[in-house]
Amino acid sequence: MVFLPVIFSCKKDNTSNSDEEKPQDEQVPEQPVNPDAANCYLVTKPGSFSFPTYKGNSFIPVGDVASVEILWESYGTGTAPYEHSLISYLAYSSGNEEDQAGTISCTVPSPMKNGNAVVAAKDENGKILWSWHIWLCKDYDPDETAQSYYNDAGVMMDRNLGATSATPGDVGALGLLYQWGRKDPFLGSSSISASTQAASTGEWSKTWTNETIGTIEYTIEHPMTFIASGLQNGDWLYGKSEWYRTYSTDFTRWGAKKTIYDPCPKGWRVPDEAEKNEDNNYENIWSKTLGSFETFTWGYDLENLGINFYHKFGDKDPIWYPLAGYIHGTSGQQGVGLLLNVKNYGFWWTCGGNTSLYIEHYNAQHIRPSWTTWSRHCYGCSVRCQRDALPEAQSDEQSPEN
Repeated sequence: MVFLPVIFSCKKDNTSNSDEEKPQDEQVPEQPVNPDAANCYLVTKPGSFSFPTYKGNSFIPVGDVASVEILWESYGTGTAPYEHSLISYLAYSSGNEEDQAGTISCTVPSPMKNGNAVVAAKDENGKILWSWHIWLCKDYDPDETAQSYYNDAGVMMDRNLGATSATPGDVGALGLLYQWGRKDPFLGSSSISASTQAASTGEWSKTWTNETIGTIEYTIEHPMTFIASGLQNGDWLYGKSEWYRTYSTDFTRWGAKKTIYDPCPKGWRVPDEAEKNEDNNYENIWSKTLGSFETFTWGYDLENLGINFYHKFGDKDPIWYPLAGYIHGTSGQQGVGLLLNVKNYGFWWTCGGNTSLYIEHYNAQHIRPSWTTWSRHCYGCSVRCQRDALPEAQSDEQSPEN
């Protein structure tokens, strides 16, 4: 196979959009949603595709792009791919107008290989302006395999974000892991039975939050850096401090109205979480599905190391939840930034950030549909995307043109 070179573009002559000078987190509530843009693009067949250089699902161009680069590629196994194995060609073309986004063009070689990659746009100084997750899953149609959960709770993908399979026992079903509120993924395990991080190209790092590092701007510029939490708020995003604790956090990074930091493909988002009810519980998609907040047990599959929620969450078989473990995000004996407890634990984020679906098989089969997680935003956990409400004209567009 001949790999084509990565093409670098020339710096545009126009000046940056005025919104570029505003802090990233101040932009979230005010931006209209762009249903044709996202932080993740699902690619299902070999060939060429392109996407606009907008920030997430907004209409904000990322700025003056001077070059584009593949940051990492992974099959999700113990074998790292050769560079450009998943994406063989990458190029950038600028927009025609000052406030218009440019376009990144990619080529997926044939035969196509399943996996994940992240590509970035950089300025003339090499600073990352934005990055996008390319999810490569041959012939996967999320609409065809979507699963409607009971009690009209919502429509969910049949697999974790970044997973290349929904088959029980397949390592491809584990998917990727996310710190709450961050758009860029981290590697999951290359084994369903051991906490062995998948191999990839690129160089990963970890650090601890502070006033400089624990910012949205830093995460945009360092999408491969895992950020451990501060003191009491358990968040990678640095909070206001008093002498005895760090107490504040921000819950607007993800939301029921899809934000520019949402990691799901267009047409999908991080799943629901509602405000507290009269009993002081946060309802989310799983508690609404079950009609209960109570901890329960449900047939753990000892051979395939996960749980099939067929007839519990919905009527499709299987509704497979592999216990993909988590990346540890606080200091302590377990070690910051380490992948832990694959096959023993699983956590799935909600958009509200107060709760998750929590499955424990370490000592007992405990499944908690609305487990409190606001203090663990620094952890790397699974995401399973929920179908987003889109204008009718956009509802059938789930992947870039190939």
